[in-house]
Amino acid sequence: MEEYGIIICDDEKDQVRRIHDLVKYAIWSLEDSADSKDKEFKITLEANSYIEVADYLEDNKVDSGVYFLDIELSRDKADRDGIDLAEFIRQRDPNAQIIFITAYENLAAMTYRRRTGALDFITKNDSDEVIQKRLNETLSLAARRIRESHAIKKMTFSYKMGRRIINENINDILYIITTPKSHRLEIVTVNGMGEFTGDIKKLEAENDFLEKISQSCLANPSNIVEINLSTRVISFKDGYKETFPRRSKAKMKSLIERYNLKTVQSFVFIDIGGENDMVEIGIIILLVVGFMVISRLKVNFTKNSRYAGFLLLILLNLNGLMRTSMLTMRGLILLGTLMIFIVMLIKEIRQNRKYS
Repeated sequence: MEEYGIIICDDEKDQVRRIHDLVKYAIWSLEDSADSKDKEFKITLEANSYIEVADYLEDNKVDSGVYFLDIELSRDKADRDGIDLAEFIRQRDPNAQIIFITAYENLAAMTYRRRTGALDFITKNDSDEVIQKRLNETLSLAARRIRESHAIKKMTFSYKMGRRIINENINDILYIITTPKSHRLEIVTVNGMGEFTGDIKKLEAENDFLEKISQSCLANPSNIVEINLSTRVISFKDGYKETFPRRSKAKMKSLIERYNLKTVQSFVFIDIGGENDMVEIGIIILLVVGFMVISRLKVNFTKNSRYAGFLLLILLNLNGLMRTSMLTMRGLILLGTLMIFIVMLIKEIRQNRKYS
């Protein structure tokens, strides 16, 4: 249940109590409304001056609050009034729902000229019955606007580029990756790219639509073209490819199911596993050294079992080569050991033929 604060400010204490009672009833009447679903409104402050509200907002973070303000907050014309307070509130709480309650109808035009973005303007001189009806309607409208603005916010990702605030529809975002510059991130969308200052871990925690692909990449699964579980490569709409670690295979399978993504599974004989690909290379090298030692010691192996051992090593190498680039150091090592295995297998077959 989301809670939204209501703040009442009037320089006359009797009027504050009056508005408090009327607002309480308006909250109660709103409880069964669809506009207040999963939302709870609560009066959090009753104030008699500009400074009381300003101090409260300085000390407390208020988002989408509802404010009932008197315009004339002091008999001294030099003091700051309700319109000044509305402008201050708008700076602190951009989605504030501001309702002016005043005895002077002619002041309404001033609130529009100052562009305070007031939701309504209610006259104190009306009867409680008339004001109650108006408050019920206005609070219901405020709840609807809050719900709509939050729905829009959930569909928007905002970041700062220079002095500009950029708002991107989350459906247009492909991925966000780290850059060589410290705390600088690159965002790529269907419309282009941009750079901004941020922390990738914080972004992951704050944005449910982004999924962590690797230590340096957050992706929007809706814009993934393909996930190759064998090569551990994810392809995006712009052609960019990102490799994910083996420990994330289960997560990738889950994404495939949740988002109905295209998947590719290369033909693989055996997958040794391990967090580091060098583990696989080390195991293969140990195996071939072991076979060479066994051959030197003339251990009584049957011909078929030795062939099977060599074939296993060859298959392990083929598996490794399927999942790596030939131009990398890993690829060259695997290719080299594969050649050794094949030569040893041929030599073994020739020796057996010679002595048979």
